[in-house]
Amino acid sequence: MKRVIGLTGPTGAGKSEAARALAAAGCVIVDADQLSRKAVAAPACLQALAEAFGSDILLSDGTLNRRELARRAFAAPDKEQLLNRITHPRILKYMEQ
Repeated sequence: MKRVIGLTGPTGAGKSEAARALAAAGCVIVDADQLSRKAVAAPACLQALAEAFGSDILLSDGTLNRRELARRAFAAPDKEQLLNRITHPRILKYMEQ
Protein backbone atom coordinates (compact mmCIF):
# COMPACT_ATOMS: atom_id res chain seq x y z
CA MET A 1 0.00 0.00 0.00
CA LYS A 2 1.32 3.42 -0.95
CA ARG A 3 1.24 6.11 1.68
CA VAL A 4 1.26 9.82 1.07
CA ILE A 5 2.79 12.13 3.65
CA GLY A 6 2.26 15.86 3.33
CA LEU A 7 4.81 18.22 4.82
CA THR A 8 3.43 21.65 5.63
CA GLY A 9 4.44 24.48 7.87
CA PRO A 10 5.96 27.94 7.97
CA THR A 11 9.40 28.88 6.72
CA GLY A 12 12.08 27.43 8.96
CA ALA A 13 9.90 24.63 10.34
CA GLY A 14 12.19 21.89 9.03
CA LYS A 15 10.19 20.70 6.01
CA SER A 16 13.26 20.46 3.80
CA GLU A 17 15.22 18.53 6.42
CA ALA A 18 12.30 16.14 6.91
CA ALA A 19 12.04 15.67 3.13
CA ARG A 20 15.77 14.89 2.93
CA ALA A 21 15.41 12.29 5.69
CA LEU A 22 12.44 10.70 3.95
CA ALA A 23 14.32 10.66 0.63
CA ALA A 24 17.30 9.02 2.34
CA ALA A 25 14.90 6.36 3.61
CA GLY A 26 13.82 5.64 0.04
CA CYS A 27 10.67 7.74 -0.19
CA VAL A 28 9.75 9.53 -3.39
CA ILE A 29 9.56 13.28 -2.79
CA VAL A 30 7.12 15.45 -4.72
CA ASP A 31 7.80 19.13 -4.06
CA ALA A 32 4.61 21.11 -4.71
CA ASP A 33 6.53 24.40 -4.56
CA GLN A 34 8.78 23.31 -7.42
CA LEU A 35 5.85 21.96 -9.38
CA SER A 36 3.91 25.20 -8.94
CA ARG A 37 6.86 27.15 -10.33
CA LYS A 38 6.98 24.78 -13.29
CA ALA A 39 3.24 25.12 -13.83
CA VAL A 40 3.20 28.92 -13.85
CA ALA A 41 6.15 29.00 -16.25
CA ALA A 42 4.18 27.14 -18.91
CA PRO A 43 2.94 29.43 -21.70
CA ALA A 44 -0.71 28.37 -21.40
CA CYS A 45 -0.73 29.05 -17.66
CA LEU A 46 1.04 32.39 -18.09
CA GLN A 47 -1.56 33.39 -20.65
CA ALA A 48 -4.46 32.36 -18.39
CA LEU A 49 -2.95 34.26 -15.46
CA ALA A 50 -2.36 37.36 -17.57
CA GLU A 51 -5.95 37.25 -18.82
CA ALA A 52 -7.25 36.91 -15.27
CA PHE A 53 -4.94 39.33 -13.45
CA GLY A 54 -3.67 41.69 -16.15
CA SER A 55 -0.89 41.40 -18.70
CA ASP A 56 1.38 43.54 -16.55
CA ILE A 57 1.93 40.60 -14.19
CA LEU A 58 4.41 39.48 -16.85
CA LEU A 59 7.93 40.86 -16.89
CA SER A 60 9.49 42.23 -20.07
CA ASP A 61 11.07 38.83 -20.77
CA GLY A 62 7.64 37.14 -20.58
CA THR A 63 8.18 35.47 -17.23
CA LEU A 64 5.87 35.84 -14.28
CA ASN A 65 6.24 38.68 -11.81
CA ARG A 66 5.38 36.48 -8.83
CA ARG A 67 5.31 39.36 -6.37
CA GLU A 68 2.78 41.32 -8.45
CA LEU A 69 0.62 38.26 -9.03
CA ALA A 70 0.63 37.55 -5.29
CA ARG A 71 -0.31 41.15 -4.51
CA ARG A 72 -3.32 40.92 -6.80
CA ALA A 73 -4.33 37.33 -6.14
CA PHE A 74 -4.26 37.58 -2.35
CA ALA A 75 -6.07 40.91 -2.21
CA ALA A 76 -9.46 39.20 -1.95
CA PRO A 77 -10.75 35.65 -1.42
CA ASP A 78 -12.41 35.53 -4.84
CA LYS A 79 -9.12 36.47 -6.51
CA GLU A 80 -7.28 33.77 -4.58
CA GLN A 81 -9.91 31.25 -5.68
CA LEU A 82 -9.40 32.36 -9.28
CA LEU A 83 -5.66 31.83 -8.94
CA ASN A 84 -6.29 28.35 -7.52
CA ARG A 85 -8.71 27.47 -10.34
CA ILE A 86 -6.05 28.38 -12.87
CA THR A 87 -3.00 26.82 -11.22
CA HIS A 88 -4.15 23.83 -9.18
CA PRO A 89 -5.20 21.58 -12.08
CA ARG A 90 -1.83 22.18 -13.72
CA ILE A 91 0.09 21.51 -10.49
CA LEU A 92 -1.90 18.32 -9.87
CA LYS A 93 -1.10 17.16 -13.41
CA TYR A 94 2.61 17.46 -12.66
CA MET A 95 2.14 15.68 -9.31
CA GLU A 96 0.45 12.75 -11.01
CA GLN A 97 3.34 12.44 -13.47
